[in-house]
Amino acid sequence: MTEKYGLIIVDIQMDYFPGGKAELVEPEKATANAEKVLSAFRAKNLPVYVVQHVSDKGAPFLAEGTPGVEVHPKVKPTDKEFLVQKKTPSSFFQTNLASLMKENGVTHGVVVGMMSHMCVDSTSRDCVQNGFKLTVLEDCCTTMNLEWKGEKLTASQIHASFMAALSQMWGKVTTSDEFIKTL
Repeated sequence: MTEKYGLIIVDIQMDYFPGGKAELVEPEKATANAEKVLSAFRAKNLPVYVVQHVSDKGAPFLAEGTPGVEVHPKVKPTDKEFLVQKKTPSSFFQTNLASLMKENGVTHGVVVGMMSHMCVDSTSRDCVQNGFKLTVLEDCCTTMNLEWKGEKLTASQIHASFMAALSQMWGKVTTSDEFIKTL
């Protein structure tokens, strides 16, 4: 059986950029890399699934009806691509993402997006649990600085920890340039 890739763009939304309600570390860099991968998928006419987290009105960020919930213009889906809305960290939980991927013959999910420690991680694990192979493009993902028990953790530390964990048993973790060479 031939491998068929599907690109899953997770939550690249305006609240994660400067001026947004939950600014991440270097979201522009991750988005530029994701845009490069998106162009490669479009050039090969491969399926693209743009996931948009829509929180209830009044939520601290990504709230329905606010500018911050909007998908970043660099990765907005075309009319040939799929927009999947979700309310939880996993892009698969209570959405039609798995069925859309299966209908399109996708066997291998390629995950990019925001945030590494939350929705990228949940989506990646559920991608495998829904029967797909997994590749995560680590330079197309980012997160925020966090604090745990009084210790400040950098976005870089958090990102590296989650990418290391995903690469252990869940799938392949690589860069956008390395992946595009094999597409």
